[in-house]
Amino acid sequence: QPKPGASMESQGRRQALGVALEDIIKRAQESGCTLRFLLAYPSQGIIGLREEYEGRAPGSIIRDTEKSIGILTSFGIPSDDIRFYKQAPHMFMVILPNYILAQPYTLLGSGYEQPCSLYENISKPGSPYDEYRKNNYENIWDNPITISLTEYKLRAEKIFVSAEQAVAGKMGLKERARL
Repeated sequence: QPKPGASMESQGRRQALGVALEDIIKRAQESGCTLRFLLAYPSQGIIGLREEYEGRAPGSIIRDTEKSIGILTSFGIPSDDIRFYKQAPHMFMVILPNYILAQPYTLLGSGYEQPCSLYENISKPGSPYDEYRKNNYENIWDNPITISLTEYKLRAEKIFVSAEQAVAGKMGLKERARL
């Protein structure tokens, strides 16, 4: 059953991407790669708006976040290698030693449907590869605008309660945005 706002076709693509991601993660782990995941923090102030403009049910993004955490930990990704960005997500990115795959999000629409760019590491300061790596990973990972998986779990109860209130219609978007 597709999620509200998602076509059967896009839902099928998402599932296929999930299978491909699992394969990529397993092969990277077998090769000894360190994998780190910076996920969007599901504050109601951000996800409530996103759910609204994507036509998704209240609470659906937090369920997706919890599912992602479960998948990553089941793959053996250590808790220290999962963090949450507390601002609005603006891109999906995969960083490799020689390339970066970047998918900037448009202001409307699902990130799954947006085009990607590939940047080569030409070992030159100021190159797109260098700028994306520094400004969207290296300078963000331990920055106060991110939190650890452990800290997320401590805050999760409050997030779940606000999502449940939204589903029950007991709290509007403005009230949830304060959480």
